[in-house]
Amino acid sequence: FDVPAHPDGAVFENLGSTLEVVAQNGMLTRDGRVYALKQFHFHTPSEHRVDSEYFPMEVHFVFEADEEANKNSTGPAASVVGFLIEVDNAAPSPFLANVFAHLDEVAEPGSHAETQGLDFCELKDLLARSDVYQYSGSLTTPPCTEGIAWNVVAEPLTVDDVTFRAAKRVMKFNSRYTQNVPGQKNLLDHSRVMLNAMSP
Repeated sequence: FDVPAHPDGAVFENLGSTLEVVAQNGMLTRDGRVYALKQFHFHTPSEHRVDSEYFPMEVHFVFEADEEANKNSTGPAASVVGFLIEVDNAAPSPFLANVFAHLDEVAEPGSHAETQGLDFCELKDLLARSDVYQYSGSLTTPPCTEGIAWNVVAEPLTVDDVTFRAAKRVMKFNSRYTQNVPGQKNLLDHSRVMLNAMSP
């Protein structure tokens, strides 16, 4: 995970379905393959759970395989790094504070602004000291492409309560429900069957 600083900020936009930051020039190397950063975006609540618990928010850094760097290898076409986010007024993340500094300017779908300057060292440090859950899954937004190399950082980032509530007002609920592993019982379908069996 190597993303250079963006001292002048980056484009921050409201896509209607999420808040997205177009930050490029970043690279990720996983299993010998090189991926280039395309953007990062947010979900409320988190789309991943740890010990069956959701977090208030999650940010996904979306990387696409670099064709030139990977011309002699095969593997996933994309990789995503997910950072869980919890609310903490005592020690909020400076990185997230700079991302959300102009949140009021992107309150309406289709609007855009600039973040404050972004320094990704906080995220690199978190990755270096935290456990990382890795698995092969799918994108959580259309087209929901499968075969994505997922990396979810166990130790969360933090955001203050005021910022979290403001971001949630803009994004509302924009998470995909936790998916079953292929072959497992579909919990939503199982619930439907059980409810129908209990009704008179």
